Amino acid sequence: ELIGVNGRGSFEKRGRVNVGVGYAFSINQIMHFLGDLKSGRIVDHATLGASVATDADGRVTVTNILESSDAYRRGLRYGDEIVSFAGRAIGTTNAMKNALGIFPKGWRVPLSFRRQGQRHDIVVRLAGVHSTDELLRLIAGPTPGEEKDPHDKDKKPSPLPIPKLKKPTNDIPPEIAKLIKAKHGFANYYFNELERDRVWKAFTAKSDFTKTGGEWKLTGESNGTAVEFLLTEDGVTGKWGDEPLAFTTDKDFDTQLLPEDSGGLLVALYVWRRLLVQGPTRFGDVYYHGVAPIVGREERGDILVGTHNVVETRFAFSPTSGELMALEMFPDSQVDPCELYFSDYRDVDGKQVPHTLEVRHGDDAVGTIKLQSATLAPAAEKAS
Repeated sequence: ELIGVNGRGSFEKRGRVNVGVGYAFSINQIMHFLGDLKSGRIVDHATLGASVATDADGRVTVTNILESSDAYRRGLRYGDEIVSFAGRAIGTTNAMKNALGIFPKGWRVPLSFRRQGQRHDIVVRLAGVHSTDELLRLIAGPTPGEEKDPHDKDKKPSPLPIPKLKKPTNDIPPEIAKLIKAKHGFANYYFNELERDRVWKAFTAKSDFTKTGGEWKLTGESNGTAVEFLLTEDGVTGKWGDEPLAFTTDKDFDTQLLPEDSGGLLVALYVWRRLLVQGPTRFGDVYYHGVAPIVGREERGDILVGTHNVVETRFAFSPTSGELMALEMFPDSQVDPCELYFSDYRDVDGKQVPHTLEVRHGDDAVGTIKLQSATLAPAAEKAS
């Protein structure tokens, strides 16, 4: 049974003999990061956006918290006692740090805290320890003339001789060169394209929506209220009960977050249709993010991240069925996304279309839409 992989070892001072002490990455951490590493991205560890300490009563309590963090938006506050994190009971500050350290940036994990004797159970989205630019600077290393470590500037050079290394050659064999593709923010974008295409191929194996570029008409109900949506390449119109709704592509998407308190359901429906019709190569900037848990699902999802207009959307696909399980549309990185969870897939003209769409925003369930009919029209032929 593999329990970890060594990352460092302790050696006697001349660097030749292992003294028997090793430092390993736990297998849980490796498995959590594996999908991100396969993406070819430069990945980061997670932070809660809050610090904790053990108080005089032995409780692990929040001592500081960023108001911009998802944990704060979910209700965590200064002085709250952390009871459990990601399914682990938390009894010490070190236990909290150990639990947090095995997760990558962006995962959503359960957290339980106690306030005035009452327990609260939430799901928090973990932020990154660094920004992308900070990670790139760390990987690039210090520039010539720059201190490698500001804390080491007073240290004397080691008396041990440093072996001279052969200067690396820049000649990359052609069989290796074809497996390398540079892109900002990626260790190797070549592998990202492989993973992105793998996910999309599994999805289109069941349903090809490229010829349904016309109007999509969805009708149904949500908790007894009639709903109707018309989705086109120019926007979305419809009704939720007696409320008329409209979204157009000629304005910034983040200014049209309707219906109110949904986080932008019309925008979410638009980007959903756009990805299915256009595919990842024409949608906008789409990359493979990795594997992450999906709230309410036992199966983790393959995540594609797409940016169009001013919004970023994360699409979660099932690694086993290839179906689109959920999407999160972010009008801004500092606000809660509009979340759509898809289920009850049925055949519509040879394509699998979800007939249950659960809409969530923040801590609120906006509604569950049960479709009664779905019509996907082909694109109108352009006049010659």
